[in-house]
Amino acid sequence: MMEQASQSGIILKSKYAGGAARALPYLKNTGISEQLPSAGVSEFPRKQTLFFEGDSADAIFEICTGTVELYKTFLSGRRGVLGFFRAGAIVGFAMDADYPYSAEAVTPCQVRRISRASLDRVLGRSPSFAKRLLEATCRELTVTQEKMFILSRKSPAGKVAWFLLQHKRPPACAATGMPVVEMPMSRADIADYLGMAPETLCRTLTKFKRDGLILADTPYRVRLRNIAKLTRLAEEACN
Repeated sequence: MMEQASQSGIILKSKYAGGAARALPYLKNTGISEQLPSAGVSEFPRKQTLFFEGDSADAIFEICTGTVELYKTFLSGRRGVLGFFRAGAIVGFAMDADYPYSAEAVTPCQVRRISRASLDRVLGRSPSFAKRLLEATCRELTVTQEKMFILSRKSPAGKVAWFLLQHKRPPACAATGMPVVEMPMSRADIADYLGMAPETLCRTLTKFKRDGLILADTPYRVRLRNIAKLTRLAEEACN
């Protein structure tokens, strides 16, 4: 993999870029590319682990492209899914010396590894980057609090509606007006994250399609047709 600096960030040549160099905009406005020129971008194929629970927490990871799943492993060997993170997210923060969870690539990913020592230096001289990390931490805390409320209720429809709204993206074509939700993760992992059986998740999605709330383009991509109704379902789950 070849890298070179540019004004907008890192120019990366990889098989995911079709052999052509392209700029990764995730570095814009932080100044981190100038302050950490040696912190390169690595590629992780699907199902490859970024770090394991219990590994030394000597770095954080900025997701440039793709989707990463965080999970904990129970004594029985079963995995408990903590969340799914996409481009722009930063994972790997740890209060202790070791990571409290594992991180795995759900799709092919490009990830920027930033050592804790380098991070400490950057935080001391880059207020914009320190602000971004604080905002990311606040967002994660807010989502965690919302999830606690959602999972304390019994409505599968409310849980699934909340999940879809959390993961929606603007439509590729503004004329359609329907936000898109990419779901490359398995139904079993989504169900585990929401605290329900995979069969319940599938039945709920089927009902949403039948009721005109979503439109399924593929098994891994849906469009949200009725944001207002989905929002009401998600809010009702918290009442």
